[in-house]
Amino acid sequence: MAFLKVLESPDPALKDQTIPLAGKEVLIGRGKENSLVLEDHAVSRHHARIVEEPDGHVLVDNNSANGSWVNGQRVTEQRLKPGDQIRVGKTIFEIQGVYDPEGTALLDVQGMGFPMKPAPAAAPETPPPAYVPAAVSAPPPPAPRPAPPSFETATAPEPAPVRRPAPPPAPIPVPAPVPARPAPPPAPMAAPRPAPMPPPAPAPMSSRPAPAPAPAPPAYFGDEAPIEGEPAGFWIRFLAYLIDSVIISVLMGVIWAPTMFLTMRMATSEGGPGPLAAILPFISFLLTMAASLGYILWFWANKGATPGKKMLGLRIVREDGEEPLGWGTAFMRLVGYMVSAFILYIGFLMIAFSPDKMGLHDKIAKTRVLKIR
Repeated sequence: MAFLKVLESPDPALKDQTIPLAGKEVLIGRGKENSLVLEDHAVSRHHARIVEEPDGHVLVDNNSANGSWVNGQRVTEQRLKPGDQIRVGKTIFEIQGVYDPEGTALLDVQGMGFPMKPAPAAAPETPPPAYVPAAVSAPPPPAPRPAPPSFETATAPEPAPVRRPAPPPAPIPVPAPVPARPAPPPAPMAAPRPAPMPPPAPAPMSSRPAPAPAPAPPAYFGDEAPIEGEPAGFWIRFLAYLIDSVIISVLMGVIWAPTMFLTMRMATSEGGPGPLAAILPFISFLLTMAASLGYILWFWANKGATPGKKMLGLRIVREDGEEPLGWGTAFMRLVGYMVSAFILYIGFLMIAFSPDKMGLHDKIAKTRVLKIR
């Protein structure tokens, strides 16, 4: 039977416990309805499940916020082998007792009647000494009957014969007794030899080298509870983009309007437009671009979502579950935005058709957009 051995856990009651995997599917999560309940804020309500299949057990991640990790690698679906380490939130398990299709099956060949290898030839036994029968002594002669009285001395009538029990059958006639020879001492009985022990079963040979120990998965050390949610789809993200576009347009208008007003005043002045009127539109363009890009980068790097995404309950997190993104990840995501727009917005359309609901900019920056529960 397969089971999970708890190696690390924030719950002291679970430390070093062995949890059997009973049933065809074991649900893991923070919700009370799961088969294995983990009281850990780093674990989603319905985090993952372990499914028993005819050829082994499979770990399936339920699109959790912090993901499911096997031997230090984040997975969505992974077939388990004996000794694999599974991390769910801050809890680390070791899977044991599962079927390994690549392993070597051990057969009880002795129980099947096939010896592991020929038994060694037994040493020839010393034949017992020839049997020399002892001299057969003749049985004692029967008690002599009383002789009948002679005619000379018989004066009384002959007594009636006494009926005696029939004598035992006459023994087999034997030759005349000879002086009995002393019987030879009995041959010493050979001590019973112990049954030969079966040879030990050889250890299963494998041509593959022993796998190196898997690196321990990174633990979560955040002070705050990680963000939980489901991957956000295309249309809700598109609506958040429209809301942010309106906000950025208003911001650009606030910067553009004063510069255009000053440019018009200089153009209609009596002295004619000066050199400042020629460069004001360019300065205004630079300011509006800096404001729009700064709006996106600042909210991504420090808040994890722009105001448009926050209004719809969306958050941007890194693939390892940590947030906010930081300036480096936010900048890589902005570069992905530009690449997606340059290839006819195909990078944005990937959100609607990819199973993980990630666009090209998400894959470049290794980020995910979640709909908070």
